[in-house]
Amino acid sequence: MSQFFYIHPDNPQQRLINQAVEIVRKGGVIVYPTDSGYALGCKN
Repeated sequence: MSQFFYIHPDNPQQRLINQAVEIVRKGGVIVYPTDSGYALGCKN
């Protein structure tokens, strides 16, 4: 199942950050924008 979160860079909502962290902790993968493209985040 995929989910989409928009986390505002100037006013991030802690609830959304916590949800993203929980996804990674459970073995999920997150994709986030960088200044030159996109990056993947996961737990190794």
